[in-house]
Amino acid sequence: MDVERTIDIKAPVQDVWAILSDIPGYPRWNRSMQLTLDEEGRDYVAFAVPATTKEGKPYQWRLTGKLSPFREPEQVSWRLGVTGFMLLIMVIDLVPQGGDTRARFQLHLKGLMALFGRRALVGLLAVPIAGALRDLKRAAEGGEGRLRPKAVGKARIKKPRRRFR
Repeated sequence: MDVERTIDIKAPVQDVWAILSDIPGYPRWNRSMQLTLDEEGRDYVAFAVPATTKEGKPYQWRLTGKLSPFREPEQVSWRLGVTGFMLLIMVIDLVPQGGDTRARFQLHLKGLMALFGRRALVGLLAVPIAGALRDLKRAAEGGEGRLRPKAVGKARIKKPRRRFR
């Protein structure tokens, strides 16, 4: 595992699962990264995180991939990239802690790019992963009324290409 972050959430697992398993609802609560479903409703996803160039210009780093089957109510995961070249496996686990929940976000990097660009990829994704967990905590503890609105000015993700069939 290349990056692992955890956070304790003062909400039952079922409440956290309801937020986490609703992929189309991610823009309502997750401002750290974007994860959107394919427009046709299948399990293909597009993933994007904000980044900056060496010159300081903002842009969005994007990958397409596929959702893995959910393990309700304990795990959501997805695979991004191309096997052999660059594959990112992202997993969010929910573990009951009494009446509360511990959420763990794991990132696994595989492939050729992971060998040569591991440090850069981990640096790019570590902050959005931690931010996504904070956003999940805020949404689960605050309820629907306190969910953050979608950030203004962020680029929209285009429909993923069909090369993963």
